[in-house]
Amino acid sequence: MKPPSPATHRLPDALRLDEMSDDLARVVGDNLPCIVAWSEGEFILFITPDVLERCRGSAADLLGRIEFRASMQGLVLPQRLVA
Repeated sequence: MKPPSPATHRLPDALRLDEMSDDLARVVGDNLPCIVAWSEGEFILFITPDVLERCRGSAADLLGRIEFRASMQGLVLPQRLVA
């Protein structure tokens, strides 16, 4: 799969459907809205629509779920997310 931009080594914060690469679109499929991670050279469907729905608009709940999922997968989150 195509990696994030070499200049930033990270994906944009948000993408519109028409901005997704074919590789990213294959991972996402019909799972929208969602959160996708980039790890070890591949996209990972990280937070699914049902998980987002269970957050009920709570940013604190979403952050907790992101941190838990990252911990379970052995991923390190960007500092600006957890600060």
